Amino acid sequence: MISSLLPPTPVVGQSMMYVSQESIYALYVRDGSLSHTYPVQGFIMVTVTDDILYASVNRHPDYQILAFHRATGHQMWSYALHTRLPAAPAIANNRAYISVDEGIIHALDATTGKLVWRSHIPLDPTIPPFLRPLSVASPVISEGTVFLAPVVNDPSQAFVYAFQESDGKALWQARLPEPPSHALTAFDHVLYLGTSSRCLALRPDDGSIIWQAQVEGRPSSPPVLSEGLIYLACSEFNDKSSLYALHAQDGSLLWKYNLLAGSPTIPAALAGTVCIGSGDGSLHALRATDGTLRWKAQTQGRFLSTPAIADDRVYVGASDGYLYAFHLESGQPAWTTFIPGKLQARAQTTMLQPDLHFEIIPPEQEPEA
Repeated sequence: MISSLLPPTPVVGQSMMYVSQESIYALYVRDGSLSHTYPVQGFIMVTVTDDILYASVNRHPDYQILAFHRATGHQMWSYALHTRLPAAPAIANNRAYISVDEGIIHALDATTGKLVWRSHIPLDPTIPPFLRPLSVASPVISEGTVFLAPVVNDPSQAFVYAFQESDGKALWQARLPEPPSHALTAFDHVLYLGTSSRCLALRPDDGSIIWQAQVEGRPSSPPVLSEGLIYLACSEFNDKSSLYALHAQDGSLLWKYNLLAGSPTIPAALAGTVCIGSGDGSLHALRATDGTLRWKAQTQGRFLSTPAIADDRVYVGASDGYLYAFHLESGQPAWTTFIPGKLQARAQTTMLQPDLHFEIIPPEQEPEA
């Protein structure tokens, strides 16, 4: 088991960047200097829109969705829940959606925070609570429908569920060939999902399978769509990992890039370049056309956040507490900024799950320096 500082996680919104690590820091993208902070603490995941910043905040025993004015940091509303929040809220059509561990979806008015509807997936009463489906991501909203694919353990059967966006009415559920490993992605009238050993493309009207592609190892990221390609990070059993590029139309393999360390990040892609972090603290920038390496940059941390690409730069947080900005074309450093958060995590691997699983250490349990 490894204890490490949790990498600060950047989300880019126009000329500002919002970084979560115990609190939320608003930085200028041009040089990484601090503009302002937001009055909140805990394990935080952020979504931004044009004017509003939404945050899922875990600080036991309090779990909340918060909304702030981006420019001023003024809190607009809060919505309290009774259990852990697995991801940042999903925002669509003036609604904020969040799913919690028990498979319950909360749909909120994104402007006021008022509950619009609440729905839950059907549960087998014969299955004990600790073996029931577990939500690991926010729902996906597409074409008037809300989709959720919880993780399950044996003997539970894996399903993808669909709910009506207007009122939360259950529409259908479709059996999956194996349990999901990460979040759903919706793009161009298709749902994409990584499972224990495959990438699936599903029809959004009934969840039936369009195609499925076998991969080596276990998918450790959601499918990331860009310019007709799917990028999928996978963890393997020998402390190595890889990045797959698949054709979105039929799942055929375009290329595979091997990383020499485990714990890959979620990839990010823009303008013909795809970036992915590795468990040795390095950031790799690849050509989207053939997967060849454009450049590789080394941070001083071991674990990295999901990269964020905007304009001509890529931003990534590392477990040394710094946020790094690199020029997308060359990989040369643009700036670094230290983020003073102290949130730590314990990371461990198992033979059955070779990718790292992080357990957040509450502030009162932080190890002494």
